[in-house]
Amino acid sequence: MDPVALGVLTSAVTTFATKLVEGAGGEAGKTIWGQISGWLGLTSDPKEEDLKSIPAQTAQALAANPALGEQVAKALESQPGPAGNMIVNAKNVGAVNNFGIQINTFH
Repeated sequence: MDPVALGVLTSAVTTFATKLVEGAGGEAGKTIWGQISGWLGLTSDPKEEDLKSIPAQTAQALAANPALGEQVAKALESQPGPAGNMIVNAKNVGAVNNFGIQINTFH
């Protein structure tokens, strides 16, 4: 996965988890988190103490299976708030074309 895409997704997932811990997102947010956490192997009910490990776990899961990137991006993009905005903004400014494919290939 492209390093920019990996960074954006890792930040967005971490932000989304943080907002859930703070009580934002409601039932819809919890449902989306359930999907994302299942795909990435994260805790299904994040607590304050889980927030430190979520970035590394997210990056590791996405690096191991880049195809998950597009699924995670679509799930987050559908949510109002900072995490969804990160995904939309990254696409709008052209920083990321597709979260599921590698943009830069080095030979």
